[in-house]
Amino acid sequence: MNLWDFFQEQLLWQVVGIVVPLVMTAAVGWAAVLYTRVTGKTLDEKNRLALQSALDNGIRWAIQQLLAGKLSPEGTVPAAKKDAVVAKATEYVRSSVPGAVDHFKIGTATMDKLVTAKLPIGGPREPGDVLIGKVGEVKP
Repeated sequence: MNLWDFFQEQLLWQVVGIVVPLVMTAAVGWAAVLYTRVTGKTLDEKNRLALQSALDNGIRWAIQQLLAGKLSPEGTVPAAKKDAVVAKATEYVRSSVPGAVDHFKIGTATMDKLVTAKLPIGGPREPGDVLIGKVGEVKP
């Protein structure tokens, strides 16, 4: 082996030592981007968080709007008012996060179930009543 061959071999290994890690990093990055595009994990997570927040806020807003001063002395919401709360909360959710609603293709029946599940529920006083109380407060 002459000096020129030795020099070429050393240069080749130095170039390979730089290029291979760069190529591997690019390949791993590309695979991560492809995985995210195929599964939609990041988008689903953002939309899920936005939807959950809107559901919580929608229920609070609807209760404040519809039931201010209209609770029974026991702090229950009559069943007749529950439908109005669900309707207002649904309206709030659909207007505040339309992208998340469209992303998950949430129809009317599903939205009603999601909103109803967020209603503050305690031990019902009468069939259909929903208990409203302060955080940490236990109604006997």
